[in-house]
Order: sequence, then C-alpha cells, then structure tokens
Amino acid sequence: MLDVDVDCEIDELTPTTTIANAVYTISVDGAVPFIPTYSVQTEAGCPLEYDVQIVDNGVARNLTPAEQAVLTIQDNIVTEDGRLIANTADFGLHGEVWKIKLSKKSTRSISSNGEAAYNFDLEFKDPCYDSVLQAATIPNYTFDL
Repeated sequence: MLDVDVDCEIDELTPTTTIANAVYTISVDGAVPFIPTYSVQTEAGCPLEYDVQIVDNGVARNLTPAEQAVLTIQDNIVTEDGRLIANTADFGLHGEVWKIKLSKKSTRSISSNGEAAYNFDLEFKDPCYDSVLQAATIPNYTFDL
C-alpha cells in the first residue's frame, strides 16, 4: 500500500525575525552565529530540512568547497536549530560580500510558503584595512661638541 500524506503538500513555514546584514572581521571575530527562527509548521510531522546557499545574480546556488570552509550550517533537523556559523582567517576574502540565503523547507510542500528563508549580506573585512597610519615623529636633539 502506498501511503501519501497529502497534508504535507500544504505545509507552510515563515521566518519570525530578521537577520541583519553583517560585516565579518577576518581572524578577529571568530565563530559568529546567525540564528534563524521559524514559525511552527502548519502540518506537524512533515519532513523538514535546513539549507544555506549563496545568491549570485539573483540565483541561489550551493556552496563551493571554499565557501563551505567558511560557513557551517547546523542542519540536523532533530537536534539543531539551523543556525549558520561564519568563521575564517582567510584574508583573501577581504572586500567580498556574500549574499546568503538561509532556509528551512518542508520537503514535500508544494505551497509557495513551503520554504521560509532569510536573505542577508555578509561582508568580509581585513582588520588592518581601517588602520590609520601616522608619520613617525623624531625628536629634535641638540648635541654639544
């Protein structure tokens, strides 16, 4: 017998807060969490999954291995809350802005609200970039000979 749970097709989720755009200071900030919160799904028991993607030119795509080294999603739907952790010491990222899509989806839902997503920018900054350099001051000494 085939068991199809039709109610899962109408399952819906919504984000309940916002995640603000952020500036990550490389090798200073350490592990920074971005914590999403979602509504209770409308159809209890339907399968769910967390996901993180990068949005390039308006199109969401999976993370590259290099991006996965920076961003870690806690994606065990049973024991974790879908938070995203950013952590890097890669100064080559200075000046990059990643458009992040962090989501929770009801995998069988066909509703337009079957996925709840947070979209935010993560900018990487070298801590030395804003350093102000000052000219050396050399004191004037007078010597008697």
